[in-house]
Formats: sequence, structure tokens, C-alpha cells
Amino acid sequence: MTGGDFGDKKHASSSYGLSGVDSVKKDILSNGPVTAAFTVYEDFVTYKSGVYRHTSGKALGGHAVKIVGWGADHWIVNNSWNETWGDNGTFKIAFGECGIDS
Repeated sequence: MTGGDFGDKKHASSSYGLSGVDSVKKDILSNGPVTAAFTVYEDFVTYKSGVYRHTSGKALGGHAVKIVGWGADHWIVNNSWNETWGDNGTFKIAFGECGIDS
């Protein structure tokens, strides 16, 4: 590659925001996975399985993830940390938890 030729890079020409469970679900059905941000707390770091709900620890900061689907009361999310974290690199988080769908 020379002169900034990055053929594998994609660039967005626009973006839009979503807020609320129904809005996010509708967008996933129409357009596929959505990028989301949420507040990470100390107890999230040790997540292994089940539906995550913040119960203890202080806020560590924000984190961006990809919501790929949902269950009855939660989002199914791909994390970027690695496949050894959580449930093979994914996690479930309750709707509304830690600002995930706002």
C-alpha cells in the first residue's frame, strides 16, 4: 500500500442514533447489528455467563460493543476483548442496563 491506499477500510458517510429497546430491535431487523456504548462497572469484568445486571463495584468507564440480537429480557452482544472473556467473547445484558440501549 502506498499513498494512503487502504482498500479494506470502509468509511461511513452518515450515522444516526437509536434510543429504546423497540427502536434498537427494529433497526437490527432492518439493518443488522448495531454499535452501542454502555458504562462498564467492576463486576462486568468477571462476567462468565447468564444475563448481566450491574450489582456491585464502581464505574470504570465507557465501552463500545456490537448488539447482534436479543432474548426475552436481554441483548446478545459481541465484545472486543477476546474469545476467552465472558461466554466465548459474547455476553448477555439486561435491557436498559448500564445505558446499553439509550
